[in-house]
Amino acid sequence: MELQTTALTDAQPKMRKSKLARAAKRASARAEAAAKAAGEAAEHADPDSRPEADPVAADEAADTLRGLSLSEASDEPLLKPNPRRFVLFPIQFHDGTLRLGATADLRPVRTSEPRRTNSTQVWQAYKNAEANFWSAEEVEMSDDLDDFESLSRKEQSFILQAVSSLCVGSGVATETILSRFSDEIQIPEARCFFGFELMQKNIHGELCTVVLDMLSPTEQQRDDLVDVILQLPSRAIWTQWCEKHMTKSTAAFSARITALAIFQALHGVSIFHAVAHLAGPETAALSPHSRESHPLQGLVHAVLKIHEDQHQYFKFSALLKSRLNSQADVATIHELVSAAVEAEQALIADMFQLSGGSLALCGRTVSKDTLLRRIEFLADACLADLGIAGIYGVQDPLPWIAALVEREARKSERPVVQAAQSAAAPVQKMDSGEIAFTLDEDF
Repeated sequence: MELQTTALTDAQPKMRKSKLARAAKRASARAEAAAKAAGEAAEHADPDSRPEADPVAADEAADTLRGLSLSEASDEPLLKPNPRRFVLFPIQFHDGTLRLGATADLRPVRTSEPRRTNSTQVWQAYKNAEANFWSAEEVEMSDDLDDFESLSRKEQSFILQAVSSLCVGSGVATETILSRFSDEIQIPEARCFFGFELMQKNIHGELCTVVLDMLSPTEQQRDDLVDVILQLPSRAIWTQWCEKHMTKSTAAFSARITALAIFQALHGVSIFHAVAHLAGPETAALSPHSRESHPLQGLVHAVLKIHEDQHQYFKFSALLKSRLNSQADVATIHELVSAAVEAEQALIADMFQLSGGSLALCGRTVSKDTLLRRIEFLADACLADLGIAGIYGVQDPLPWIAALVEREARKSERPVVQAAQSAAAPVQKMDSGEIAFTLDEDF
């Protein structure tokens, strides 16, 4: 009888999670059906009397998804409810290592105070991002307009389409996706990083908008460019991928944070690779502070900085994934990567179709097949960083792009504040014998 009771007790969390998952799917289906019905009705209704979307089904789906996330809290320290998730203090030290913020281990120490565990890696990732902060005003573009006007019409068209694609893409993974993860993760160090990422995404969007305003003469042309990008089939594929695996997904947190890492590693990278052809392998071979001679130096500099930030976001998502007790299975991760590769390769196909099937920038041919293979190479690199075996087994067809990205990173390198840098130092005495003021003493 005792064994039977134990088995039932162990099975209860799984049963609750299964019920929540089924309820979430039903609620999500009802929300989608309501939205579809509202859309069909709006097409035939008078413009002044179109009904508003029913918020009840959407709220019900969101509440059920939130309940599904909470059901994982007992298994995952990162998700365990933390009443101090908005507070970084008190700061504690252990063996010279700085410990900041409330973590998810809430076992009592002396009173009801939450026990603090080491979140230095997560906090250090935030400090690294903070050290690499940059603003749109730092990107020098004074010569870019003259360079742009010297390009052929076809080259100009591609540059405008690429910048428009970056404008649209900067909004795909921002508030909707990151806000859900930020709500679920309970340690404040990770929430700091997500907040910083949202702020940087705004800078990316601002910079792309500034470039588009500079290179496109009229507001109507800018609107037309964005409309064209929004109607590309690949854009719909990526949006559906995000909804299926992140924003509307009922999968476990481990699968969704893995999907976020894959998205950050692959989404839009083909645009970066194509624009990098403006600089070419000759620039990649230069030392970090050597003078560059390629056109549109400001645009290339901006694109590479955005690409570097994107890689930093991927590394952080991979770090969070590595700290989970429960991991998504390899087959699921391979399926996610394969679908993401197909979406990004569809974007490459769309961009070449807009360019008439072929593309050359500053005399350098941009090969469609080479870009397609580099997406597969990056997919395997992403899997390797996630600790998973690769799928494609492709060698890097454009190794000079990695050298160009590394050169850009070294060119804008700044000192990183180490998380343990502020660790407690021994109380020092002044020459007069008085004890100096320090922040590591108990008051």
